[in-house]
Amino acid sequence: MELKKYKLGEILDVTRGASLSGEFYATEGKYIRLTCGNFDYQNNCFKENKSKDNLYYIGDFKPEFLMEEGDIITPLTEQA
Repeated sequence: MELKKYKLGEILDVTRGASLSGEFYATEGKYIRLTCGNFDYQNNCFKENKSKDNLYYIGDFKPEFLMEEGDIITPLTEQA
């Protein structure tokens, strides 16, 4: 079997996260803001972030920044 090389952009879309205005952070809402607090680095999994109470975003944002099932997230800020 021969392995074929691909550039990531040929098989998936790579984007970076959005910068969200703090004036639209809220204690409740429809959309949760994903932050580094949503990642359990020791167990390599997603977790509910309970470190803050303003974890929702109620402002406008581009639809491509709304995560969907099957999306891959790669947090780039080292918190561990």
